[in-house]
Amino acid sequence: MKLPTFLLVGSLVANATLTFLIANHSARWIDFSSENRSVNRSPTATPLAATRPKSDSPPPVPADGANPHAWTQLTTADLATTVARLRAEGLPPALLRAIVRILVSEQFDERRKILIDAIKAQPWWLGEAYNFDPKIGALRRQLSRDQNDLVTQLLGPDDDLTETQRAVQRRSYGDIPQNKIEALRRVDTDYNQMMNEIRTQAQGMMLAEDREQLALLEREKRADVAKLLTPAELFEMELRSGPSATELRGRLAAFDATEEEFRTLFKLQKTVDDQFGPPQTLSVEQRTQRNQALAKLLPQVEAALGPARYAEFKETTDGNYLTANNLVRRFDLPATATREIITIQKDINQRAETVRGDKALTPEARNAQLITLGQEATTRLTPILGADALSAYKQGGGGWINGLARPPTPPPAKK
Repeated sequence: MKLPTFLLVGSLVANATLTFLIANHSARWIDFSSENRSVNRSPTATPLAATRPKSDSPPPVPADGANPHAWTQLTTADLATTVARLRAEGLPPALLRAIVRILVSEQFDERRKILIDAIKAQPWWLGEAYNFDPKIGALRRQLSRDQNDLVTQLLGPDDDLTETQRAVQRRSYGDIPQNKIEALRRVDTDYNQMMNEIRTQAQGMMLAEDREQLALLEREKRADVAKLLTPAELFEMELRSGPSATELRGRLAAFDATEEEFRTLFKLQKTVDDQFGPPQTLSVEQRTQRNQALAKLLPQVEAALGPARYAEFKETTDGNYLTANNLVRRFDLPATATREIITIQKDINQRAETVRGDKALTPEARNAQLITLGQEATTRLTPILGADALSAYKQGGGGWINGLARPPTPPPAKK
């Protein structure tokens, strides 16, 4: 039978701890059993169901050096005392944090049982329990937050990061001190929780008041973040992971911008987003107004990029180009295939418009020529894309081909 993940992790960490203690301190026994768990317990934590019995002396250590009672004695100690003693024993910080997370998790067993029972009580056929009942999602988020808070209270911020983790953080936040990053994470968690509750309660039907609440939370979140950072730090963070940068990065997926170009385009777009707010909080009318404001920036974009790069910007940020580029990347085709697709599409569509505008053609003749153009498009694209990619293209972004192959039926002639 497959063990639950948390049991397996607990077992592995316990074994690792015992191995470490035995390897480094086999000649002496660490007695963690003399205290109870009353000190520094989170007010929201649930105590263990029972206190393990104490003994006047530690159990004998077997001949192989491993003591089966070590984990039991470790977990009967007050958490703050346990942390102090494990630190004194020289446990690596990552292993210490993993152990403390398990010990903290035990203190929330009763609350976790309430959450599990609430999930089980929801009919499975109604969908995800967290989405069906917003209260369950709130319980889960609060439980996770309280556990993390207690771990932080015992160990402080998790600044023992690997080089990989630090590299990821620098990409997201810039060169911001670790204590500020932890504070930013807390702000992010708080506001995300409130925003998720609004979205969950909306049940997929976002009303004007829901969008107003989300926009208000976004403004308040930005204000709280701004209090934690200098203006330069705030700019660098938003440049890397803010909503404006995320959207811009998606639009520039095929443009291959330099860092200087990205910074310039970000500053321009930021002026619009500061006016309207994140796109996901806008109504249809507001999005239209925002798109119009972005279009007014194009002369400034051209002036910043220069004629040649601006022409490339215009081409590669077009929706048809992005669709073709995504297809090429998905099927690992040569990069040149994207421009070949767009060249063929423009050629076929221009000729199709000429056919549609030729009033000398009968409806039947017009449809026949459009079908022929659709067949030509398929013939020209097949050696570039291959059968599988072409099929995916027709289903995804190549609807223009299908429209040529199946032109609309002309209306019946008037009697």
